[in-house]
Amino acid sequence: MKIDLLTKAFPGKSSAGALGLSTCVLIRTGEHTMMFDTGAHGVIKALY
Repeated sequence: MKIDLLTKAFPGKSSAGALGLSTCVLIRTGEHTMMFDTGAHGVIKALY
């Protein structure tokens, strides 16, 4: 299994309110590739 950190979370603010990047990782096994994104609360929808 290989895990790569694509983005690291950091908080921020804008005129729209809370804003920032979420932690996002790429997970690879011999058979599967998955991207896991924790998402920003109320902004990013679930990945399917």
